[in-house]
Amino acid sequence: MSHRAQVWVALWIVYIVWGSTYLGIELAGETIPAVFGAGVRFTLVGLIVFGLVLWRRGLAALKVGRAELASAALIGLLLPGANSILFITEQKVPIGLTSLIIASVPLWVLVFRLAAGERPDRIASLGLLVGRSATSC
Repeated sequence: MSHRAQVWVALWIVYIVWGSTYLGIELAGETIPAVFGAGVRFTLVGLIVFGLVLWRRGLAALKVGRAELASAALIGLLLPGANSILFITEQKVPIGLTSLIIASVPLWVLVFRLAAGERPDRIASLGLLVGRSATSC
């Protein structure tokens, strides 16, 4: 498969997986507790990624230092917590509104950066504009 085809396949996988996240959360939220759902989601994905890395790169690629382990632990604590809140929220808030709020996060980051006196560079601003126009179509 050509590099161009690989890029398009990867983009479509991201579109489908990322786009189905909120629907999956809503459907799971109807049958299982929110925190359990988030935990199962991240455990399954972690095991899949672990297996892929082991298969493609071998055991040596899984060795990490203290800094990487600390960073992974922090993300491991924060990300499922945020997703648990998303699971809980989708029980009370319509799925469309939830995904719209989450999609507005880059705009809020820009607002906070401007409020802090930072000036985002042109590439970051262009990426934000392109991303916003793509999601509003």
